[in-house]
Amino acid sequence: MAGTKMDGMRLVRISSRSGADRAVKGSIAALVCVVAVSSCSGQSPAPRADDLCSVAESSDEAAALRQIIGSGDYETQVDSTTDGLTSRLKKDLRERKTDDWTTPADMCSYVPANQSKPHRVRVEFGWTPPAGAQGARPAVKDAGRYEVNGALIETDDIASLLRIRCDLPGGLGAPSKQVLLYGDVSYSINISRTDIDQAARDRQTTFAYLMTRRVTDALGCENKPLEKPPVVKPLPTP
Repeated sequence: MAGTKMDGMRLVRISSRSGADRAVKGSIAALVCVVAVSSCSGQSPAPRADDLCSVAESSDEAAALRQIIGSGDYETQVDSTTDGLTSRLKKDLRERKTDDWTTPADMCSYVPANQSKPHRVRVEFGWTPPAGAQGARPAVKDAGRYEVNGALIETDDIASLLRIRCDLPGGLGAPSKQVLLYGDVSYSINISRTDIDQAARDRQTTFAYLMTRRVTDALGCENKPLEKPPVVKPLPTP
């Protein structure tokens, strides 16, 4: 997997062979720790990743993304670093003057290679009053509703919208309790497809949950809202 800089956006090409390469490297790193235990224990935690977009082929995120995007190569377009995204979200919350939902902060996109149309999986985040409240982020029209470990997620063929409470520490504690963090994942790669079934929507719901969990972890949400593995439960139509 290689990275380049382009117009402020880091592009990372992913191929179906890259997982094996990373697995070999991971095995070597693990072997080094086994041989030199004293040097691999008792250390400070490793620095957090520069971005929240890269997904290892062995991860749950990659498994869901592969089923959504297909088996071919794709590029990861990084719109915000971890620090950039969390700083933007905290700034938006701190400076929020009205009851309206905030403009989403772009995190990343996953773009299939060798395609002529700008279809992709896009991930972004912001703050919103609770559903139904004045100024709340609009619902996904005609979407199925899901409850995943307490998180409300709306999913249709081309979008997932997740809302969850994220209690932040320090001076942002009070304002964070007045709003919900929302994750907005769009699936324009599904436009014109006619084979999106319930299983596909469940995968999209799972992917939205897993990517939002990365953000709640990076923000340091004290209530740890998405700590458990996702269990998707469809809700009755209101």
